[in-house]
Amino acid sequence: MKKYCPFMYKIQQVNQRNVEYDADGKETAHIHKLVEVQEPAACKGKACGCYFFGRCRRKG
Repeated sequence: MKKYCPFMYKIQQVNQRNVEYDADGKETAHIHKLVEVQEPAACKGKACGCYFFGRCRRKG
């Protein structure tokens, strides 16, 4: 079973921008959105500084 770290997340951010124009070329609508996806990161085990004696010892 894969362990996940409760303190680290993989974060992916995407900027979405929609602009609409009328027949004369004038801007009629401008929408800007920041879409963010957060996923828990996999536990790094012994490579993590908080991992001692087989378990996570991070306090938070």
